Amino acid sequence: MTENGLVSARRGRRFEVRDDGGAIRLCQARRRLGPIVVGDRVAVRPVGADEGIIESVDERRSVLARPGPAGRDRLIAANVDLLLVVTALRPSTSRRVVDRHLVGSEHLDLSAAVVLNKIDLLPEVPDAPELDPYRRVGYRVFETSALTGAGLDRLSAALRGQVSALVGPSGAGKSSLVRRLVPGADLAVGALSRRGEQGRHTTTVSTLHALPGGGFVIDSPGMSDFGEWPLPVERIADGFPEIRSRSGRCRFRNCLHLHEPDCAVAAAPEIDPERLASYRQMVEDMRR
Repeated sequence: MTENGLVSARRGRRFEVRDDGGAIRLCQARRRLGPIVVGDRVAVRPVGADEGIIESVDERRSVLARPGPAGRDRLIAANVDLLLVVTALRPSTSRRVVDRHLVGSEHLDLSAAVVLNKIDLLPEVPDAPELDPYRRVGYRVFETSALTGAGLDRLSAALRGQVSALVGPSGAGKSSLVRRLVPGADLAVGALSRRGEQGRHTTTVSTLHALPGGGFVIDSPGMSDFGEWPLPVERIADGFPEIRSRSGRCRFRNCLHLHEPDCAVAAAPEIDPERLASYRQMVEDMRR
């Protein structure tokens, strides 16, 4: 007889599987099953009181991945409903980094939102990023402080009943946010390196945590390259909703919205100049 469960972490060659009641089994997997990642729904054959064998993996409704060698994506998590792109006032995160992460979410057909963390540093930090351009194109924006708890009630309500994953640069406070959202979560939260204020990678294993109000949140390590998708240049516009919606109005069918004449995208005053610059930079980077 098997039991259904949710993969909550990988520990070496074994997996922690959480059943519907919250109990955890440490499981091995049948070799024929292929890659298994956090968020996978699995069938487990119990072995003893708290161990088991994963017999099968349910079909995934979505995957969170990042570029890998030889053009193969590296799977990070499965069945994610919402991707939270976490940025912070310090260390400062450029909007182009946020844009690249959002392009990755669009490429994977994942819903995404932007989180600006460490708002407790206002008004001492004068160069806070402008977030209205993301709101205007349909992304939800959350302003939070893992230190003071500001904005966490609204964020927690948005995550309820969903499987959410946090991505973004090191030092943005992803693990600190999870620790506030999930009281008692056993996370290592590292201090910023004084040299250059670069964040240390404090999360070493992708881990799924149950939210008190229902739903789950995944903290994933090393996702700084999530936005580095090797897309064909003609696909990059698909990652910018405001550019995608106007691409068919250009004079040339294969317009890249760089310097072509009669470009409907370049002529649209409602497109944020910095978002357009991000798009153009991605195109130039891919053409090199």
